Amino acid sequence: MGIHWSIIRNPQACSGKGAKLWPKIETLLKAAGVSYSEMETSRPLHAFEMARDLVRTGSTHIIAVGGDGTVNEVVNGIFSQSEHNPANIVLTQFPIGTGNDWRRTVGIPTKLEACVQMLQDFKEIKQDVGRVTWANKQQEETRYFANVAGMGFEALAGQKANAQKAAGKGGIMGYVSALIATLRQFDSLEAEIFVDGKPLPKGEIFSLSVGICKFNGGGMMPCPKAIYDDGLLDLTLIRDLSKAAVVANIPRLFNGKFVKHPAVFQYQCKTIEVRTGLTNLLETDGEVIGQGSSTFSIIPKALRVAIPR
Repeated sequence: MGIHWSIIRNPQACSGKGAKLWPKIETLLKAAGVSYSEMETSRPLHAFEMARDLVRTGSTHIIAVGGDGTVNEVVNGIFSQSEHNPANIVLTQFPIGTGNDWRRTVGIPTKLEACVQMLQDFKEIKQDVGRVTWANKQQEETRYFANVAGMGFEALAGQKANAQKAAGKGGIMGYVSALIATLRQFDSLEAEIFVDGKPLPKGEIFSLSVGICKFNGGGMMPCPKAIYDDGLLDLTLIRDLSKAAVVANIPRLFNGKFVKHPAVFQYQCKTIEVRTGLTNLLETDGEVIGQGSSTFSIIPKALRVAIPR
């Protein structure tokens, strides 16, 4: 028997592009003779619930049709259940979101025709998965991420960018606009940071990125040295930075050269602990999930991903 693919599709991806493109995707799948079943999300975290239930009932090959947020929910569904080993699940994406940043690192194509062809002849890679825990109303919460997590300015800018997307103003320019708008209200925050248990010099932080992969924000490169299967978290830490310096370095976010600024520090590690106040937001793969003190760790080569051969 051939592979049966379980599709989780987000019709709201990229301001409704997910719904508009589904008839074309369905036509391509049928023409290629792909065996599949599909489910449509209707609310936040619906893809998480669907992926968790699919794995629990024996599905082994899943396609996320949507953006990075949809992929994140599916990854969390895979890793939040205990009935089946996540190592038995293969994930891929038809990238129709606003940023589509995860696929840039792992090598998933952008054209739908190439995505369908990939299903018929693919190879697998194994990538690391990040895990973050934080306290929420005296209870510890856990979230997984496949791309980039962040705190400080990055998290607040991401929150504003999501609001822009909801208003139909997504894309790279929407994210740049969110960056500039965030500058008007953001001040650096106090935080104690421990890398593999060792404290970093104390001081205010402007932004903090934790990468499994390299890209976020529609092609920005906060973690330019990240390798998806090296078993390490890539930490990019930006200390207190003037607003003028932020604006001047926006173009360098897209080629990774901003890391040469003297206020930027990079580390590779297995664990990161951030002790900070509740005003410090936490995001994973572009979605704000909590705030306050957080601990990041890595699960090496835990996610199987289908990419073109």
